[in-house]
Amino acid sequence: MAEFQQLHDMNVFEDMDPTLLTAQQKRSALRAINLIKEKRCGQIKGRSVADGRSEQERYANVDTSSPTVSNNALMMSVRVESNPVY
Repeated sequence: MAEFQQLHDMNVFEDMDPTLLTAQQKRSALRAINLIKEKRCGQIKGRSVADGRSEQERYANVDTSSPTVSNNALMMSVRVESNPVY
């Protein structure tokens, strides 16, 4: 319930009257998936995520992927920043 309360408190979702939506808008709406897990200590944890599977056919992979830095580039950047030249 804490997960749902947090979503409510942060105004994550907005109420919409389904009768005012077009058929295309209804088809393109993402579904919410609620993942519930019991931890070893017995505590129940929940996460709500958007089901992005329906977006796969609408967007190219390059538009939806997050670029990441290579380890070598990161280490070079850290090395350069840790030895400033005055």
